[in-house]
Amino acid sequence: MRDGLRKLVSLSLESPPSADLIGATLLTWAEAITRGREFVAERDAPRFRAAFCVLAERCRRWPAPADFLAALPAPRPDRAPLRLVDDAARQRGMAHIRDIAKRLHLDMEGAA
Repeated sequence: MRDGLRKLVSLSLESPPSADLIGATLLTWAEAITRGREFVAERDAPRFRAAFCVLAERCRRWPAPADFLAALPAPRPDRAPLRLVDDAARQRGMAHIRDIAKRLHLDMEGAA
């Protein structure tokens, strides 16, 4: 978040916090953004960078934490890759695929 705020400062937006208040601004933003929310650095760091990019692109005036939250992309659901647990499950899956292919008159010759 610190880097994002630095980038906003570098844009010389209208009504920025004074230089002596940047540290307090960072703390206030962190408190406002995280209140009642849970963030995980690995998952959410790209979302934070994206939100600051949106703010840098759209804002002419210094944004509020609410503007940041509005720009924050929704988290992507954590999804484990689908895996078949055993060879029997794989065979059943392939049988279903062959059945569908047959109904669609597709040639599945050589499919495992």
